Amino acid sequence: MQINIFNELRMKKIRNSVYLIIFGICLCTLYSCKKETEIIDPNALGAAYYPLTIDKFWIYKVDSINYSKTIGVVVDSSSSYIMELVRDSFLNKENEQVYEIDIFHQRDTGGVWELIDNSFITRNKSNLRKTEFGLDFIRLVFPVQKNKSWDGNILIAKNNSVFINGEPFEPFRYWNGNTYYYKNILKNVLVGEKQYAKVAEVEEINYDNDLYNYIYATAKYAENVGMVYREFWLLKTSIDNPSVGWKQKAERGFILRQTLIQHN
Repeated sequence: MQINIFNELRMKKIRNSVYLIIFGICLCTLYSCKKETEIIDPNALGAAYYPLTIDKFWIYKVDSINYSKTIGVVVDSSSSYIMELVRDSFLNKENEQVYEIDIFHQRDTGGVWELIDNSFITRNKSNLRKTEFGLDFIRLVFPVQKNKSWDGNILIAKNNSVFINGEPFEPFRYWNGNTYYYKNILKNVLVGEKQYAKVAEVEEINYDNDLYNYIYATAKYAENVGMVYREFWLLKTSIDNPSVGWKQKAERGFILRQTLIQHN
């Protein structure tokens, strides 16, 4: 009788142990699945700040001020429109998704869209790269977090020149280290005439360490929309008076503001 009781208690203990082990495995499995889902979900990391699908488009109003100098300084202001259209996508040799973007230009809203260029956007789990004019910029990194910084021009040679009004500029040598960073993650932001629920603001550079060059670039990305605003200053001067503002003393370069007005 005692042996039977002992065996019964022993079997009960074994069954309880088995149940606990199975219960533990189930918990581990559920936890692992949840953890894996959080890692691989691109929107959870911040990919929703630049959604990409075939036939998606963005139309921007572009306002610019151009400075050129021959005998005197010539300042020219203009406005026009740019449309970016996702035309196709493919996988590159690293198995990353690459989106081909057609870029159209329109002088005014009643004009005809003219295809002027194309670019490529490559997105993976860690970043979003945009190829423009043959140069690879890391525009976003994931996850999107305030104050997170990175070297957005790490793939561009510092001595690379760009030509503005026929004159060469070398802006990339002023980009040193992690100048790109998420300055703010904001809610209910008004950009132009539209309000966006959640916006990540990226400051790419704010260089004014010498009297003769000024470079400033910032962009705003709205969740589930994409880039909604971009501002870029690339200016040179020979005037060494720090009390004079850059709009007044600039002799070469441009100021550009790009504002989203329509998207799908």
